[in-house]
Amino acid sequence: MPYSLDVFDSAQPLDTDEGLVLGGETRAIKARAFGAKSVITGNITVDKDSNGLTYKHTEATARNVSLPSAAIASPTFREGGSFKILNLAGAGTISIIKNGTFTLERVGAGAVTSITLAAGGWAECIYVDTDHWAVIGSGLS
Repeated sequence: MPYSLDVFDSAQPLDTDEGLVLGGETRAIKARAFGAKSVITGNITVDKDSNGLTYKHTEATARNVSLPSAAIASPTFREGGSFKILNLAGAGTISIIKNGTFTLERVGAGAVTSITLAAGGWAECIYVDTDHWAVIGSGLS
């Protein structure tokens, strides 16, 4: 009997009736389908594992999120890939900064050297293409 994987079914078994263990692969598929999250407890340097994540910041301490240049991001961070940052009410500011030489664009404001995300704001950082990141959201300056 063929086995189908329903990534939206939280009770999906890890073993199939064929005796195959899906384990990590099932969890990885579910994480991407539901948008895995990570709590910000320190400064972050974005890498391939950030693709598709939602970062949540609740501490009063200000933090930095460093975006990589193409030499670091490509090919493992795919063009068009993105991640989100939620800076909840009462949290410290987040500085979105450049780690390398590339264009950092705050959509609607043009090229910038860094972006500040205020408490209560959100941002989506999109790897547009080689040497170009674009950031959209609310509470950006």
